[in-house]
Amino acid sequence: MDPLHRQAILDCYDDIARDMDPLLALRYSTVYWRDGDPGNIRAKTNSEGPFTGATALLDKLLDLPYDGFDDFVQSLQEVPYDHLVQQLLETRARLQTAVEKGTIDRRGLGRRKQEVKGITINKIFAVGIFLTRLTVCIWLFAVQNGTRIHETPLLTVFPRRLKTFVGREGFFNNFDACLEQNRTCLIKGLGGVGKTSLAVEYGHRRVERYPGGVFWVRLASKGDLCASISQYGMYVSSHEKGSMYCSDDLSCESVKTHFRKHLTNSEHWILVADEAVRETMKDLESLLPHTLTSAMHVLLTSNEYQRLDMERIAVDTFQEATASDATV
Repeated sequence: MDPLHRQAILDCYDDIARDMDPLLALRYSTVYWRDGDPGNIRAKTNSEGPFTGATALLDKLLDLPYDGFDDFVQSLQEVPYDHLVQQLLETRARLQTAVEKGTIDRRGLGRRKQEVKGITINKIFAVGIFLTRLTVCIWLFAVQNGTRIHETPLLTVFPRRLKTFVGREGFFNNFDACLEQNRTCLIKGLGGVGKTSLAVEYGHRRVERYPGGVFWVRLASKGDLCASISQYGMYVSSHEKGSMYCSDDLSCESVKTHFRKHLTNSEHWILVADEAVRETMKDLESLLPHTLTSAMHVLLTSNEYQRLDMERIAVDTFQEATASDATV
């Protein structure tokens, strides 16, 4: 059946099924039904009522191998069902006008809801198979070439950047120089001036420089440190070299041990330690390798001067005046 005719019947489907007596429609029908269709429609009508019989008639009409629209309209005229005939013809004219104007694509007409749903499910299934095969191919390629697919923790647990943060590349250039020279750098300033926002933005802007990872811990208290470091438990377990760390022990001390081992065996990473206080500096040292190489950087924020026994920390003072310039 022509898609436009199918769509006209579908648009009028409920009204026809409600108002049409299927036995009368069959009596005056000039439609070329398939063998067994009329008997099936009569049986449905007698056993389940006119509405069920009418829906069966419409479904079989839509499934016919030829376009029976005009023959069906003629059958309705013979009964007569003038209001249904008028509704079908007006609907066809409306659809034809829309197709000619280009507001409706003819190829999308005539599909029942279950058919559209089936097509959508099939497409989703096909896309799923494609993505699965693509993933397997990438994994096999990585294994065969001795490479590992890198997952940066920046996208998972690193804090989100402020949308209102603008410009201030000069700050970050200073941090670059500070870290390259000293390996550790402290952003010092009063509470609320924007030290954390500056450190977060630096991590986001410089992520490409640190393929080994951009890590974040909060040092306001030992509890904050454990809460933030625990988020990296699964990450370090899947990236630990030599053997996979599959222990169920995800306690703070256990994760700290494996996190330190991971940092020791890695390069080109940065650890942002936020809101450092004197009481947690020893805990921070327990996370870091014994010696920081030029490819291992630590950026701290604090209200007061802090120091690591293992490294000299350069101080970058961050005052309220500069904070107001960095954010809008």
